[in-house]
Formats: sequence, C-alpha cells, structure tokens
Amino acid sequence: MALDKNYIDTTDMGVIAPAFDYFSRHGNPADKMAACFYQGVIHQNRKEDDRALYYYSMALEDSSAVRDNRCKELVNSAISNVYSRSHNSPQELKYALDALKYGRMAGDSVGIWSETGHLAACYANMHMWDDAERTYNEFFSMPVYDSLTYYRRKVNHAKAILLGPQPDAKRCIGILEEAARHNPLSVEGYCLYAAALQLSGNEQAADIIIGQLESMAGDNEILKLWRYRIRKSQGRYKEALANLESSLAAQDSIVTKALYQSLLQAQQAFLMADTARLKNENALEKQRITFIVIIALLAIASLVLLYERKRNHLNRKIEQLTSLSLESQRMLELQNAQSETELKQKEAALLALRKEFASMYKAQYKTLNDLCAAYWSPIKRDKKEMIYEEALRQISVIGQDVDSQNKFMAIVNQSLDGIIDKLKEDLPDRQKRDFRFLVLLIVGFDAKTIANLTGYAVGTVYTKKNRLKAEISALDSPNRDFYLEYID
Repeated sequence: MALDKNYIDTTDMGVIAPAFDYFSRHGNPADKMAACFYQGVIHQNRKEDDRALYYYSMALEDSSAVRDNRCKELVNSAISNVYSRSHNSPQELKYALDALKYGRMAGDSVGIWSETGHLAACYANMHMWDDAERTYNEFFSMPVYDSLTYYRRKVNHAKAILLGPQPDAKRCIGILEEAARHNPLSVEGYCLYAAALQLSGNEQAADIIIGQLESMAGDNEILKLWRYRIRKSQGRYKEALANLESSLAAQDSIVTKALYQSLLQAQQAFLMADTARLKNENALEKQRITFIVIIALLAIASLVLLYERKRNHLNRKIEQLTSLSLESQRMLELQNAQSETELKQKEAALLALRKEFASMYKAQYKTLNDLCAAYWSPIKRDKKEMIYEEALRQISVIGQDVDSQNKFMAIVNQSLDGIIDKLKEDLPDRQKRDFRFLVLLIVGFDAKTIANLTGYAVGTVYTKKNRLKAEISALDSPNRDFYLEYID
C-alpha cells in the first residue's frame, strides 16, 4: 500500500502475501477489498492482466458492504485500465464512470481530476466525440495536480481532434507543440504530429518525422498504423496497404485476441471460484440455520412448559382475586345503597328545614307588610292616624330612598347567607333596581306593597316577578333552588 501510494511499482508477491492470506480469511469487507485490490496491483505490475482482473473482481465482490468510496474508486479505475489495454472500450468506459462516481462521493479532488481525464479518453475510444470534447474541456478547466498526466491528456485530446468527424489539423498541431514544450512526445505523439502536418498540407515535414521515427523506433506497431494513415492520405495506397496488413496481423492475431481470451478466462475463473465459495457458504449457512432451529425449538419448549406453570398459578390467583373482588363489590353496593338512602333522608330533612326557615324569615316581615298595606289602604282617617306612627317606624327600615334600600338589602343579604351577592354573580346583566326588587320578593312583600314601594303598577310587579322567576329557574347554578325557595 505504501509503495503504491508513492508511485513505486513492485512485482514482489511476498510484499502483500501475508496480509492477503490473513485479511481474505479474517478481515472485514473493507480489509478484504483492500487486500484483493493490492494483490491485483502487483499482478498488474507484472503484466499479468488476467490475474489482476481476477483479484480486482474479488475486491468488488462485497463492495456494497464497504463505506470506503476511495477504495472503490481505485478498484474501478484499475479495472478500467485493464480493459483499456485489452481494447475492450465498452467495459473500459463502464468502470471509468463508476470510478469517477466513487471519487466524487469520497471527495477525492485528485482522483476526480485524474478520472475525468481518463473518462474523456474512454469517450474518444468509443467514438463518442461530443462527450469526449465536453469531458476534456472539463478536465483542462480543473487545477493541475500532475503535469505529466496533464500533457499526456493533451496528446490524447489532440488524437480525438484528429480522428473525430471534423479533424482540425491546426488545432491539433498547436496542442501537440504545447505538450512537446513541457514533456517529450511518445512515438504515437510524433505520429499524431506527422499526421496533422500531412492533413494541413505539409507532406514533406510529415515524411521527415516518419523517417526519423523509423530510424529510432524500428518496426513499431503504432508507427505502422499511423504510417498507414499518412500514406493513405498521401494517395500512396500500396504502401498504406502493406502497413495496414502488417499492423493488423500483429495487433489482431497476437495482441487483441490473446488479451481478450485471457480476460474471458480470468472472468470465467473468477466466476467458478465465486460459485464454489458460494456453495461452501451455502452449506455452512444451512448448518448454522439447522443448529439455530434446534436451539430455538428447545428454547420454545422450555418456555411453553414455564408458561403453563405460570398460567396455572396465575389462574388460581385470578380465581381468588375474582372471589374477593365480587365480595368487595357486593359489600360496596350494599354500603352505597345505605349511604344513598341516608343521603336522601338528609336532603329531605334539609329541604324541609330550609322551607321552614324561609317561612319563618318571611314571617318576620309580615307585620311590616301588613302595616304598609294598612297605611296605603283607603280606611278612615282617624284609624289611619292611629297606625301612622307605627307604620312610619316600621317603614323606616325599608325607606324609599336609595341609601335606605341599600341598607335593607345588606341586612337581608347578611341574614340569608349572602343571597344577594350570589344573585349578582348568577345574574350579571341585571341592574341594581332589579336586585332591590328581588329583596322585596325575598322578604315576602305582596304585590301591592311592592308597587307602593317601587312606584310600579301592580300588574307590572306581577309581570316583573314572573320574568325574574323564569330567568332564575333557567339558571345552571347550584344556588337555583335556594333562590326559588324565597321567590314563590
């Protein structure tokens, strides 16, 4: 891991073997994923792409249980590179997209930059020229993390421009010259440069570059392919055909087919190993399930026995408690019945006592009522003068002025447990003269006396009395019956 992160390629399997053996058996999914990935890296460094792909595939096997998106990015990127070398462009693109997705999820700015450049090259390999151009523009707009990679992508971009549906030789030459100023071009880079010069009409310069490459690189397969393209562009079809046949013979029969077959074999080996592993895991899982079921059945049987014992014990307790509850309920009902009878008797006695008290209270004012009636009655003058002094003395208790009436009201209120205060609370919309009227009704004055004291007509007294009594009867108040006992 340390060597890989420091860009030191090793082919020594002993570096990773102990860690791989341990984590592949005992590690969690993240450890297994990392161990398989670095095992694949060493095989890739050894140019054993089929074995590398096998271990990369193992690394992705349990990736759904791994939260390390950075590791997922590395594995998908490595698989994409393997498919790139085997010219399997669809799979190369698929894993490049996944690598970029996980890089973004991990927030890996360097990885996002690198994978964006690789994805642009994948689009170009698939001849998806618009997507390639858009992705290259995105890559070149990002901060540069590695100049070597940056200018390699410049060369790849120039190749896409030259091979695209609308080749732009001038733009391609400008990009390649910029890249050459910062980093020596590869054989393919110089081939691109020669092809761009040929396309721009500078056939002599193109031939010079191709000649120099032939003297330096010898019988290079990439050189043969680009030499075919240039000769074809020059109209030298015989030479072009010879180069094409030589290039195809070498690439198709030796490289492409061999790599493709090796990748298929690697995938097949991985699937076979995975199938065997799954069968073993399935057998172990069945054994575990059988053991768990047996233990569960024994536990359930024990719980059923325990439950039956508890249930019988609880049933006996319930029967005892039910018997006690019924007996308690019977005694409570009997006691309630006795209490209810006693309460009714006490309420009846209290009602009779209250009526007797009301009668006695009204009787106190009967003399005053009789004197008032006699005073205002049309009797003979000499008899009227005889009772005049007594009537004045008694009537002075009531008085026709407001102060005297308020004093009289206070006397009645105090002697009858605050009856006027309670009426004021229950009849908040009534005026003071209504309560003075009620006081006269409470003490038992007849209609004629009340009429003389208030200035109302006798008929008005009866009407007002009936209205007030109806309003009090409709009250939702605990004192309603108390009021009605005095207002009859």
